Amino acid sequence: LLCTGATFGGIHCTAWSLVFPSGAEMWMWRMASVYVVAFLSLAGCTAACSMLFCLTADSHWITYPVYIVCRLVLVVLSFTTLRALSLAGFVDVSWSKYIPHF
Repeated sequence: LLCTGATFGGIHCTAWSLVFPSGAEMWMWRMASVYVVAFLSLAGCTAACSMLFCLTADSHWITYPVYIVCRLVLVVLSFTTLRALSLAGFVDVSWSKYIPHF
């Protein structure tokens, strides 16, 4: 399940250099993507530190709500950036040219 989340974040990291409607959206996208990718190692490190230093089990659970928020940010931004879609996004594609048919 964690590797699926890392893949989700990795796919969103491919949009690193794309143009966003605002600078704030671009940075929110970048931070959320990086956190989702790094969550697997971050969760492992916090669990190891809590066991190593005898911290309570609740000390590393803050990473999970942040992970959920970052995933939600990516989903919401995926739809809100459609408001600034360029005209090339509205071009009608003739799929029959690309799909072989008889």
